[in-house]
Amino acid sequence: MFGAEENGRRTQHAVGGTSLLIGGRPAGEHGLQAPLVSILVTNLNYGRYIGATIDSIIAQDYRNYECLIVDNASTDDSREVITRKIAGDPRFEALWLDVNQGQMGGKLVALDRMRGEFVAFLDADDVWFSNFLSSHVQVHLALPLGIGFTSSR
Repeated sequence: MFGAEENGRRTQHAVGGTSLLIGGRPAGEHGLQAPLVSILVTNLNYGRYIGATIDSIIAQDYRNYECLIVDNASTDDSREVITRKIAGDPRFEALWLDVNQGQMGGKLVALDRMRGEFVAFLDADDVWFSNFLSSHVQVHLALPLGIGFTSSR
């Protein structure tokens, strides 16, 4: 959620479409939309964690994203968990590699498929707070100079 000052009060506005505020006015009035964020997750045998990782992506309050999950030839139940979790959500796609390319190799294979203005990396055994994407997009959009990278602990 992005916050804005209106009549001296702090308010919250949903992120996405025309509800993004720029200068206190909806982005749609400026002819703008919230930028697409591409999320890239690489996985190798983290079937016990990847479900929670995907749930944390689905729970984001920033809705304008695509997510590519690269499976590096897992031999556990990762593929079944991923398939079940992303079923029916067109924002998600899985890429099944037959040979483990390593974490960076998996990312390099996937980056050419990303369409977003921003790319966010998430490890298959980590989770995000629900405002992770909106917070980072807000920082990038609010600064007068372009920032190439943000991170969090």
